[in-house]
Amino acid sequence: EDDDTSDYYDIKIPSSSSSSTSYDSFGDPIGTFLEGLASCTGRRGMRSSLKFLFKLCSSSSKNKSVNARTLIELGYRLSLAAAFLTVVVNDKDKDKAPTPMIDAFLPEETEDSKIMMESLVNSLLECAKKQREQYGAGAGGGFGGSYDFAPSTTSSPSDVREDGTMMVTEQEFLEWAETTAPMLGSALPTFLHRIFFPYNKQFPPGLTPLLLPNLAEPPKPYKKGKKKDKNCTNDDDDDDVDEKEARISQFFDTPIRQSYSSLGIFALSITSPKIASGGSWFRLYSSEADGLSTNRLINSVMGYSGPTLLVVQDKSSQGLFGAFTSHPWEKESGEFYGNSDCFLYRLCGDSMGVYRPKGTGTTNYMYCNPESRSKGYDELAHGLGFGGTSDRPRLYIDEVLDECVALEEDLTFENGPLLSGSPSGQDRHQQKGRFDVEAMEIWAVGGDEVIENALNARYEKRLEDIKRIKKAMKGAKGQYLEDLQSGLTGNKMFAHRDQMRGQAEGKCAEEDDDSDEEEN
Repeated sequence: EDDDTSDYYDIKIPSSSSSSTSYDSFGDPIGTFLEGLASCTGRRGMRSSLKFLFKLCSSSSKNKSVNARTLIELGYRLSLAAAFLTVVVNDKDKDKAPTPMIDAFLPEETEDSKIMMESLVNSLLECAKKQREQYGAGAGGGFGGSYDFAPSTTSSPSDVREDGTMMVTEQEFLEWAETTAPMLGSALPTFLHRIFFPYNKQFPPGLTPLLLPNLAEPPKPYKKGKKKDKNCTNDDDDDDVDEKEARISQFFDTPIRQSYSSLGIFALSITSPKIASGGSWFRLYSSEADGLSTNRLINSVMGYSGPTLLVVQDKSSQGLFGAFTSHPWEKESGEFYGNSDCFLYRLCGDSMGVYRPKGTGTTNYMYCNPESRSKGYDELAHGLGFGGTSDRPRLYIDEVLDECVALEEDLTFENGPLLSGSPSGQDRHQQKGRFDVEAMEIWAVGGDEVIENALNARYEKRLEDIKRIKKAMKGAKGQYLEDLQSGLTGNKMFAHRDQMRGQAEGKCAEEDDDSDEEEN
């Protein structure tokens, strides 16, 4: 009977005084149901799904704003539920027990996850603040007056403040999701698709699913100095495994192995469809396991042909930031390469930020220039970089880790801070952007099939490099033998003997002359 509520949920409720019981008296309930189903399953586009997600978080149609934390937590929980259903179906197809450990799909409740949630919430609130400053306080759903957008300091999901600090309107939420978290709109459609079509692995053409990945279990290392028996398995030697070295990730590891509940992985997955493609992430490099070395990091990615995700931790603030690229690390060069899928991000510390290409024509996406390529004579930055210029990239991992830089602006990517604690808008001459690396990881992402093909490509490149080195050594050896047979190399090699012999003979001759003079 509440017309406002009926319009809000797109449901036509007949008046109680209506005496007709014909199908037409209800309007078209089946059509209304199907239209609503199409909206929340992604058939009407991601914007329609985001609007439906917003409605689910509102208590009534009269509330034009909802709690920012509630929106993000709903998307997070829906993605975990979809991941659980996906694993159940996949295990049943493989004749496995269709009951995976439920703890691996429960929302993460750790101190790191609280910090990550605050970063996501603050990102949404900052976006809402910018919109209100740009369009006025009453824009997008009608708040009046001024509002305090101080960063959230509470971890309670039910903290709805009367002054509107934690509240955002539908338009503000849509703006943030479409720029920072475009895959968040796929959380509800992916979940419903798994509900209605559990054994249909193909998603509708217009829907890009949000499939949370997990972390691939690396081989368990053995203690240094301990000889490994070729007949020994990893399971037989658990007591000899170093706890830190056995950890999958320093940043995303959870108490449960093969867990999907990492809030950090969820935050990264909603930024790009190439990250939210399910399967398992494969660790290409970890400073904790492989040592803190830019050369080792470069060696781990060179020749890898799939999407990669770089994660860096600043020693001062302990904040996480990095870069994503879907372009292969195909060469060492003093020039930039890559494509527009590349972006920079700040994951946690103050608030999450995603900085995509500006589209201004500048294409300085990714840069890999070790000093060994030019012996240091090119006068360019030596290391790994993204954005900026070849002598000063915006995000730059120095080869010797002495001059690492993370700047707030360049001509390729959108402006914004990468380091935590650096206020946005600070004068670029005052903000040096230098930092010390606490830890680094680089992950292969994009799905199991993509990762497998990319690892094979890296393996083939390494084989080609080995063959080229052997050929060069063989050629040098052959030339050496030819020179030796012709006497050229022999003359050069033994010339010092003749010189020494000559010096010795000359010295002896002088001594003989001196002795003759003394006798006389």
